[in-house]
Amino acid sequence: MPTEFQLRSMRDPQARQHAALRGGARAVVMVAVLGVTAWPFFGTARGDEPVILSINGPSEERAVKAIVFTPDGKTLATGGGKTVRLFDVATRKQRSAIGGHAGQVFSVAISPDGKTGASVGRNDSLRLWDVATGKVRSLTSVRPITNVSLAFSPDGKVLVTTGSDKKLRLWDVATGKETAALAGHDKMVWCVRFSPDGKTLASASNDGTVRLWDVSTGKESARLGHKRYVVSVAFSPDGKTLASGGQDGEVKLWDLATRKELLEIKAQKWAHALAFSPDNKTLATGGRVNVVKLWDVATGKERAAYEVPRYFDTVASVAFSPDGRTLAAGLNGGEVRLWDVRPKR
Repeated sequence: MPTEFQLRSMRDPQARQHAALRGGARAVVMVAVLGVTAWPFFGTARGDEPVILSINGPSEERAVKAIVFTPDGKTLATGGGKTVRLFDVATRKQRSAIGGHAGQVFSVAISPDGKTGASVGRNDSLRLWDVATGKVRSLTSVRPITNVSLAFSPDGKVLVTTGSDKKLRLWDVATGKETAALAGHDKMVWCVRFSPDGKTLASASNDGTVRLWDVSTGKESARLGHKRYVVSVAFSPDGKTLASGGQDGEVKLWDLATRKELLEIKAQKWAHALAFSPDNKTLATGGRVNVVKLWDVATGKERAAYEVPRYFDTVASVAFSPDGRTLAAGLNGGEVRLWDVRPKR
């Protein structure tokens, strides 16, 4: 049986209770605790035991709202609280922290060449920073709104941001100037992504629609429907399929050539975390249920489920490593969990 010292956090009664109830029956995995010596944590109910990166500090600083790997897979960036943190994937250690955001960081993106990072959040400026050093390179003033999503274009020259003002705003990365504002959504826009070829933008909104936009003209080219709020979108790496996640837990897969729905997956409530595997075959989902699930894109059948402790409340973000071997999940309670998702032999 574990000693009291071995439980996850002496400052978190729910964590102590959870580990005490479950720890004796679980395998031990190491936790990389930022600024503190690592100690064992007693793992999950389903799936392989993860590597855990645990973020200490005030509760408002611990939530991991965004995660993204650099294109070479060597660095993992997380956003939460008012800070962006950069981790060395090989050592699992934090190598830099980018502070200074005025409010909660909701979204982090890495340029396709892996050199520039971008982050944005509540009532805040758009920040560009150097991935290698963690130093802020430029600040772009944005309107005092809640910006919840951003993405680089495939050529790295354009950033798009979205938020509570219902618009998609395009920014020139070199100059930091806004170049266009795409209007059409009736309510807050939760998520935006570029297609792999850079010609199309997809946006998800509280108005119950996914909208596709022609980047060259700024015009809406298609409108795809959900029953309720749409909170996430993701393009498959081959550009053939779009996934969209709804407040009600419905995840829809769309054929981008025909704009027709391929299938529907009953995933988690508030399915705001979506990611395709690099080989296009698997979709990872997360939401307001304490489990990350993997789905077969061709059939919509569940492939695997990785449970996280109930006291972490929400899986806010998921990401595959570029080689497809690792799945990362960011949790509102202050952890990043990394699973080896390679097929077992």
